Order: sequence, then C-alpha cells, then structure tokens
Amino acid sequence: MKVLFGFQELFEIIELGYAKLADQAVVTALTQGQRDSLRENRKKDKKALFLLYQFINEVIFENISSATTTKKAWEMLQNSYKDNKKVKNVRSQTLRDEFESLSMKNYETISDYVSRVQFVVNQLRDNGEKLDDLHVVENIARSLIGCFDYVVTIIEKGRGFSNMIVKELQSSLYSHEHRMNHRETNIVEQAFQSKVNLSSSSKSNSNSSGGKGSV
Repeated sequence: MKVLFGFQELFEIIELGYAKLADQAVVTALTQGQRDSLRENRKKDKKALFLLYQFINEVIFENISSATTTKKAWEMLQNSYKDNKKVKNVRSQTLRDEFESLSMKNYETISDYVSRVQFVVNQLRDNGEKLDDLHVVENIARSLIGCFDYVVTIIEKGRGFSNMIVKELQSSLYSHEHRMNHRETNIVEQAFQSKVNLSSSSKSNSNSSGGKGSV
C-alpha cells in the first residue's frame, strides 16, 4: 500500500493530511495560488481514500468508513491492525507447534507427506514467520517413518542437510520409496507364482494318482 501511494505521490497527504478550511470567508481570503493548492490537495485526498478502500475487506471498511480524510482512515487502519497483531501472534505460535509436531503416517507417500509439510510452511511464511530451508529439511528428515532411516543416515554421513533444499531431499526419499515398492511388488509376485506352481503341482500329482488307480 505504501509503495502504491508513494508511486502516486499521495503518501505525504496520507501521513500529514491537509488543512480543511470550512469557513468560506477564510477560503475567500486565500490567494489564488493557495486556493488552487487547497483544491489540488482535496482531490489528492479523495483519490488516496478511494485507493485505500480497494485494499481492505468489508469488515475493516466498517471500522474506518466514518473517516472523512485519508489521514484519519490511515490512522484507524493502523490501530485496527495493531489489534489484529495479537491474533497473528497466536496463529503463528499455533502453526509453529503444528510444524514441530508433524510426523509421517504409515499410509502416506513421500509426495503426500512433503506436500503436507509444505502447506504448513507456506502458512507460516505467509504469516510473517522466517523459516529457512535447512529447518524444513531437518524437520522432514526427523519425522519420517522407520523405513526411511537408512537413506536419512546415508545423507547425514555423506553430504549432510546444510546445503540441501526440500526438492533434493524429496527426490532422494522418493527414489528409496520407489525401490522399496518395487521390491515388495516382486516379493508378492514371487509368492503368487509359487502358490500357482504349488497348486499346479498338486493337481498334477492328484491326476497321476487317479490314473494309476483306474488301471
């Protein structure tokens, strides 16, 4: 908002306001240059007030709608956000607690879990929290289910986490997950094939026994 008002050369009128001369006699006593300046400042103030209203929601508008100048509206807006700062601090603490207590579920894939972590991280950052990638990477690594302990240990003993971004960690974990799933699929297929072979062998033996009996 400050950048926009500065670009429009309106921020000075917002911070300082302008002299409202209600007495027409006083206005009449002004020089032409002073009257032109007053008229220009009024136009700027209305323009700034209009722009200010574009940034706020209906609830905040109700709080500042009684303001007749942008300076007054700006002061009321600042006071309104000061009250909201307490709410923001409570929300930040709640999100921090949620972030620190995150843990992967047994049924989650790496992609699903990292997305869930990233969602909380984005909320924290949107709320003004400074959270670097190292903290996020370490939090993910420590909160994985046990089957990823091996790959986490390899990373720790190798390059470590200090220069790793979330995407790199996710890629390493996904590769490990893919190998595990592939291995489990092979085991299931082998078990199924063994069962089929055993069943076929049993039928074959049964048929052979039956044939000998008929002779």
